[in-house]
Amino acid sequence: MRPEDYSFLKIEVRDGVGFVTFNRPEKQNQYTREGVAEFLRLPRDLDEADDIRAVVLTGAGEAFSAGMDPESAEASVGRDPIGDYDMSRKFMRAYVELDKPLIVALNGVVVGMPLTMVLVADIIVAERHVRLRDIHTPFGIVSATGPLLWPLSIGLVKAKRYVLTGEWIDAEEGERLGLFSEVVDTGRSLERATEYAKTLAGMRPETLRFTKRALNTYLRRGLMDVFDEALAVEMLAWPETYRGGGTEDEKQG
Repeated sequence: MRPEDYSFLKIEVRDGVGFVTFNRPEKQNQYTREGVAEFLRLPRDLDEADDIRAVVLTGAGEAFSAGMDPESAEASVGRDPIGDYDMSRKFMRAYVELDKPLIVALNGVVVGMPLTMVLVADIIVAERHVRLRDIHTPFGIVSATGPLLWPLSIGLVKAKRYVLTGEWIDAEEGERLGLFSEVVDTGRSLERATEYAKTLAGMRPETLRFTKRALNTYLRRGLMDVFDEALAVEMLAWPETYRGGGTEDEKQG
C-alpha cells in the first residue's frame, strides 16, 4: 500500500494496524469527488497490504466527516445518474468484501458515504457526544443504505422508525439499540479502537478472514435483495428531490 497515493485519507501503519484518517479537519473532513475515488480503492489496497492485519478508521480534529463538500455536491447533481449508481454499487460491495477487520473510532459528526463506512464496519466505538441519523427521507430522497444496514443492527421495527423519520440517535441510545459496539468518553475512541485492532491483529488472519466472510453473508444477500433496487430508485429520483430542497439543517445532517 502506498500512503502517498492518498491525499484526503491519511494512511499510517503501526504494529500490523493500518490507521486511516479523514484528514481535512479545517472543513470538518468534508470530502470531494476525488475523496470518493480514494474511498473506492481503499478496501482493495488494504486487503493487498501484507503489513496490515486490522484497520482503524477515524477523523482528524473534532469531526469524523461532515459529508460531501457542498460545492462538490452541487456540481454532482444530475451529472451522471447511471455512473453514480454503478459507483455506489461498487462502493458497497468493496466494503462488504473487505476481509480485514475494520474498527471505527467515531469521534464526531458523520454524514454521507463515511456514515455507510461506519455502519458496515466490524466494531464501532462511539464517543459519548456523538449522534447520527439517516437524513435521506427528511431531505426527500429514497434511502438505499438504511434498509440494507439498519435492520441487521437494530431490528426491522426500530429500523423503520429511524430510517423513515430521520430522527437523531445519540451514542448511548445507539449502543442500547445495537447500532454501536461500545460508547466511550469524548477523546477516547481512538485509544479504544486501537486496543481492539491490536487484539485482532495478533490473531490468525485466516480465522478472521473466513469468519468475517461468513458473517457478511447477510450483507451480501441484502445487496441483491434490498440495496440494488432501492439504489436505482434513489438515483432515479435524486436530481428532482435535490432541487426540491430540505432545510439547511437537513442538508448538513
